[in-house]
Amino acid sequence: MRRQNKERIYKSSLKYILYAIVIVLCLGYFIISFSNRYQNDDFGFSYGIRSYGVWNMFIMYALSWETNLNTLMLLSLLKWTTLFQPFVFNILIFIVDVFGFWLLLKTIIKYYSIELNGREIFLVSSLIIGITYFSCRAEGNVTYWVTGQIVYCLVLFYLFIGLHFWIKGKLFLACIFMFLFAHTRLNYDAIFIGLYFSFHGFQYFKNRKHSINWKSHLPFLIFILGILTYIIIPGNFKRADAIKLNQAEQQLSIFSLINGWLHAFNHLIGIVITSWKQLIILPVGLIVGLSINQSSRFKQLLSIRFLFISGIAFIISYIGQSTIMQLAINTPVGYGRVFFFLEMLLLFCSCYMDFILVLN
Repeated sequence: MRRQNKERIYKSSLKYILYAIVIVLCLGYFIISFSNRYQNDDFGFSYGIRSYGVWNMFIMYALSWETNLNTLMLLSLLKWTTLFQPFVFNILIFIVDVFGFWLLLKTIIKYYSIELNGREIFLVSSLIIGITYFSCRAEGNVTYWVTGQIVYCLVLFYLFIGLHFWIKGKLFLACIFMFLFAHTRLNYDAIFIGLYFSFHGFQYFKNRKHSINWKSHLPFLIFILGILTYIIIPGNFKRADAIKLNQAEQQLSIFSLINGWLHAFNHLIGIVITSWKQLIILPVGLIVGLSINQSSRFKQLLSIRFLFISGIAFIISYIGQSTIMQLAINTPVGYGRVFFFLEMLLLFCSCYMDFILVLN
């Protein structure tokens, strides 16, 4: 009885620690948001909207610079910049991403019959999004800048909701949100393609006799269609050409691509090692693993083999992103804000590793 009480107190203490971390992360991010100011494209977009209207601005950017269907949402939200302070956008987008990820994680937990209650799922969701926002090394371009926040952070909600409907078998809604997610950035798309093929490749080698339900892959085909419709927008070519004018020309070959991949990995490792905020991922993941390791189903899912597959998926995704950046703007790494989605994936892999260290 005394031992059971100690274990109960131990697990409760870990939960309180996690709640404290979530509160600190959220409050920290909210406090930062209150110091934000409209800047860069925020002013340009707002002026254009007031002068020409949302639709005319969308057409102008489609023909002369860069755009996609998400730009309509961006312009529609920035239409209200004269009425709302920047922190309103930042905090609301943060909350929307937490909600979307909570909904996705809840669906995954239920699908695999993992023994986690609603509060624990919400806690993990808040931690994942909170750490990703707070530890992102592209703060100046993503979390402090309203346009960047909408373009790089809010669009992840499309992915969360799209996967949620996909897992539940609601393919029509899944197709809509996966199509919209395809209209984010090509580096985000490359990361998702890497994850998709890694997952199904693992399923194939795990069970080569399982039949393929082609209907269930319809959202992915619509996702690819979304990429194609994004690529053919004239303004995207003009923006890419303008960026390439400021970059050194290089001969494209398999050797240059491999060199780009190595350079990109070196860049990633160096940034993570030198960033104290990104190093908080590992201990927080360890605490999460200690606090929810009572689930026997979790122990079956999270194995060394699963960690290996997750690592391979991360590598494939990172190669996809660095290749896209190299082809688009002649650099294997690019500017920091394109890494936001990948940093979230890195957080996933780190938490998985901590879970496995605890559960095995």
